[in-house]
Amino acid sequence: MTPGAEAADRPHPREPEPPERLEENASSVEVELTREDLTEIGEALAGIQIQGDRDPTDHKRMTGR
Repeated sequence: MTPGAEAADRPHPREPEPPERLEENASSVEVELTREDLTEIGEALAGIQIQGDRDPTDHKRMTGR
């Protein structure tokens, strides 16, 4: 497989999503999280150490940042 070939299989970020994805995403408003759920999520997130910059250096150069 050529480098980056798997990216060709993903939709472009500006392309409209297929209808089944829109339905799936819209159904997320039906999810209700309890205080316990939020506590568990917060505890899990607290254990993650963020590493590195948001954007790689070469990307920053391309965008003038």
